[in-house]
Amino acid sequence: MTEKKSKLINFKNLDATSNEQYSTPIANKIKVSYQCYENREDVLQSEYWNNLVQNLRELFFPGSINPKARELFEEIKNNNISIPLDEIKVSNKIDEYIKDNFIISDDDDPNLNEINYIFDNKISNDFSIIQVYTNLLKAAKIDFEVAISCNRFFLKFDPELFDPNQLREFVIYLPNSEKYISPNRIEYRVSEAPDDLLGNYGVFIDKNLDYYFSEITQSDKNFSEIKKKIEVSIPKNLKKLKIKENRSFSGYWAIMNRNYVSLSENEETDFLIDFFTISGLDNKKVTNYNIKNFDVSSNFYNTPLRISSTITTTDLVEEVDGLVYLKVGKVIGLQSNLFNDNKRINEIEINFPNSYEYEINIEIPKGYKISDYSELIKSKEFISVDGSISAKFNSNATLNNNQINILIKEFYKNLRYNKGRYQEFRAVINAAASFYESSIVLEKI
Repeated sequence: MTEKKSKLINFKNLDATSNEQYSTPIANKIKVSYQCYENREDVLQSEYWNNLVQNLRELFFPGSINPKARELFEEIKNNNISIPLDEIKVSNKIDEYIKDNFIISDDDDPNLNEINYIFDNKISNDFSIIQVYTNLLKAAKIDFEVAISCNRFFLKFDPELFDPNQLREFVIYLPNSEKYISPNRIEYRVSEAPDDLLGNYGVFIDKNLDYYFSEITQSDKNFSEIKKKIEVSIPKNLKKLKIKENRSFSGYWAIMNRNYVSLSENEETDFLIDFFTISGLDNKKVTNYNIKNFDVSSNFYNTPLRISSTITTTDLVEEVDGLVYLKVGKVIGLQSNLFNDNKRINEIEINFPNSYEYEINIEIPKGYKISDYSELIKSKEFISVDGSISAKFNSNATLNNNQINILIKEFYKNLRYNKGRYQEFRAVINAAASFYESSIVLEKI
């Protein structure tokens, strides 16, 4: 060591890693990255990035279109005569065709990198499949860029230091529509970027082989929503309640849930029926179940995944000291919480911006009344520095004759929230969790 150049880095007083909710604890770990220069010490970072671009230029932006790609594009067009001259729809047909017809292999076979072999045999590895996309997109005369990044839950992309470890996944960016193609994600169609790349930086390479660094962002601010309409009927004996529910998922919620369906034996397995009906209920019996729009092709149009169900349960009514409690909050399903008031270690980062809207109608049984439903009314907000509301939970209840009607709206518009305002973020999360625990008293008339 004494005869060679070296550098000692001494870290002091580092906080222990904490696996907190709404964070990226693995990516937040302190790490040391370094570069070793063999012959000179004045290597610029731009030299590394330029070398990367030059090494990948033929894969990403082929000098000429492979003749087999031209033939295949004509086949795709002929099989989809109704496709209008719309670059998003054409791009999606290309994406669907590749994912439906090409096999991704992890075999150590050099042929899987050869473009002619790939087109002839419709098989590739997960890296060289990019050649199929870029040749077909070029044949379709679609303007695109290629972005390379990594999973933000494991590593934060650093534009200031060239590190091959952060070059984990490529996506194809369509700048005219601000949409992405995700070649290595079988469940995605032309849409937003994968949620674990969202918010991370990446290196973007355009057709002129110019590169730039940018955060991978979401163009549709209302992309991911969960909506539920719930009707609760209570019999006179208060024993077995019937709950009818219609729920819909869009955006990342739909993409993830459709993937569960596609990986299952069929769309109505016992697991899926339990998963897509109200969680956290004991003695739950599903008497009716129907699922629509579960094919992954619906992800392109962001068509909501729809599920309707009817269940019965004895878990919503409890008698304590002569009082009958109706556990209304449980109909929204289990909720995450931040009840433990521990010191926050990690920055606040959620899975993706999203919103919830629930409409709940409860029919009060004859012979009973509700005098107080104030516990069902809650409101917490996170107000950003620009004055806008970036996170909110609001529940409101009204009593109409023999029905109590509840409307819940909850949303998180940002991917990240200031750790210094953790208590405000925590209050919004806990408002939803507190609603889940809320109940009202049914009084005999």
